[in-house]
Amino acid sequence: MIGHDRGARVAHRWALDRPWEVDALVLLDILPTRVVMNSFDRDSASAMWHWFFHRNPELAEKLVSGNVESYLGHFFARVRESGAVDQKTFRHYVAAFSDPDRLRASFEDYRTGFSVDLDLDEADHARGLRVRSPLLVLWGAEGGLAGSDVVRVWQEHHAGPAAVSGHAVPGGHYVPEEAPGEVVRAVESFLDQARGAGRGPSPHSASRRRNC
Repeated sequence: MIGHDRGARVAHRWALDRPWEVDALVLLDILPTRVVMNSFDRDSASAMWHWFFHRNPELAEKLVSGNVESYLGHFFARVRESGAVDQKTFRHYVAAFSDPDRLRASFEDYRTGFSVDLDLDEADHARGLRVRSPLLVLWGAEGGLAGSDVVRVWQEHHAGPAAVSGHAVPGGHYVPEEAPGEVVRAVESFLDQARGAGRGPSPHSASRRRNC
């Protein structure tokens, strides 16, 4: 299972709740929810201001709904300029978030991060529940996690710290778009190693999942 940003948070939760369904896990450009929430300071809160804005879904929806293109344009400005995200892709995002239900759902996801998600993460960490599948973490060398000891943090959230590997890749937060080749090569190498150690995806995975 591979997830980026909000999708990576879903993937992390999935690996905790249903470990028998996750043979190998790749998380792109995130730290655990509980770590982020417990480490906000003036600088990080300023950089991640949208988390707090999105926490108020009704207000956020009213303010953004008529300005979806401009709002998304703020976040995509650098990768649009570099060409990592082309105009067709950007228009796809604009169209998707112009749907009121999808827009509200995205804000609700952030709101839940401050409540249900955080509560679950804290409770699971306190009782010693950790990711068990081999874990690869990748992050943008020029993004918000630059300078963070990402691998060490995830080792603290894993049942077997030696099963955690990772490194920075070129670019910023939009890891799959900014460094697609590096991501593919890292994932392929990771899966080869996981299979070699007998821990990665196997031909019997699907049937095992159905039987559980």
